[in-house]
Amino acid sequence: MLDDLVTEHGSIAQILFDAGATLGQIDSIVARFAPDDDAGVPQFIYSMEGHDVTGNGEPGIDIADWYLGELDTTLLPGLIDGALPCGLTGTRVVVCPEGRSDVPEGPVVVAAMRLAGPVPLSGSDRQYIYSAVFETDGDPTNDWMPQDPYGWDYFQGTDRWFEGFGMLSSQQWELDVVAVSSTQQQSIAPSDAVLVVDGDAAAFFIPAGEVGGTDGLCGRLTAFVTDGSYSPEASAGDISGGAPTAPLWNLEGAEC
Repeated sequence: MLDDLVTEHGSIAQILFDAGATLGQIDSIVARFAPDDDAGVPQFIYSMEGHDVTGNGEPGIDIADWYLGELDTTLLPGLIDGALPCGLTGTRVVVCPEGRSDVPEGPVVVAAMRLAGPVPLSGSDRQYIYSAVFETDGDPTNDWMPQDPYGWDYFQGTDRWFEGFGMLSSQQWELDVVAVSSTQQQSIAPSDAVLVVDGDAAAFFIPAGEVGGTDGLCGRLTAFVTDGSYSPEASAGDISGGAPTAPLWNLEGAEC
């Protein structure tokens, strides 16, 4: 039965199963994945509107569909019983922030994306960046503002960033959590979140307390690849929900 779900839904089904979800829960969660409707936006985009970066993209950063929702560790016991240890194992990497403890018991924000192809965990000299970014407090004064000429900044309108970086040439991954202040200053925040990258899926499991709870929470998912220069000549990305200037989405699957 699990094999059928993985065949139908991809690696996200295996990730959720290993996190402790039942087969019925997996089916219910995957049914809520939203197709990534580019809404007239190119398949791959850059943070400056108008740049054609199609030739820089690849299936492993092309978001096919995505999910933002709330679950509880009682439904995902694998998050707290060691079933998803940090590190690289086969086709999976579990990325944890420095100094992370176990995911605490209680509500968890799940931010997941299914990609058009597998994420390469080796054999590439490119960098892969998967992020879940949120507006956590309803206060626009501490939301990130795009800086000219980056009017399509993927993180605009958000104040808490969960960023997973993969440097494949050295097979090193890291997860940074960044808080934005009202003066646009960025600071690293402590976190017990985890990012699981496996096959064609990337899924964040974030303790709800780290994003101010789930009431009114709005977010966006992003995927990006670069040679390290971050230039439009060698980079490309994709985001959930159309253009970076479009509204964020809440955990019920509606625009904020």
